[in-house]
Amino acid sequence: MKTFYTKAGDKGKNIVGKNKINKDNPIMEILGELDELNSLCGLARALIKNSKIKKFLKKVQEDIFIIQAIVAQKLFVNDKTRVFKFGEKKIEELEKIINDIGKGIKNINSFIVPGSNIESARLDYLRAIARKIERRIIKNSKKINLNKNIFAYLNRLSSLFFVLARYSANSKGIKEENPQYK
Repeated sequence: MKTFYTKAGDKGKNIVGKNKINKDNPIMEILGELDELNSLCGLARALIKNSKIKKFLKKVQEDIFIIQAIVAQKLFVNDKTRVFKFGEKKIEELEKIINDIGKGIKNINSFIVPGSNIESARLDYLRAIARKIERRIIKNSKKINLNKNIFAYLNRLSSLFFVLARYSANSKGIKEENPQYK
């Protein structure tokens, strides 16, 4: 009978390949947060009706899987059996999407209160999670040497989610609110 559990987690460990790794290992924390982001992208993709946004989210999910593979390889210093590349082209692709979608959005001169509609709220939540992961990776960058393109990609990713949220609201004719400072 096939089992779907290892019981290693009962002792605070994850099994990665043939290794038992502590769950509080910085790499495991980053992998968990990337998994959270990918799962939330999937949730947003399943619930958002706009096909253009769905397409972008699917591409992001595929890129996140590559980033997870690169991060996971840091647990196997001597394992060079599979090399995952993450080049500047990934960043340029995001920048092109941001620029193309951003053309249709009016200038934004202040913060925007998230939640003008369900789609933009989901995208703003993705933006916040992407920023959290970016901070976690930067915090641990001295312990794990990652490709600099991953940092730039995550930075652009939060910008993409921001622009997609604005695009979603604008495409529905929804006026988003700015905070009222009193």
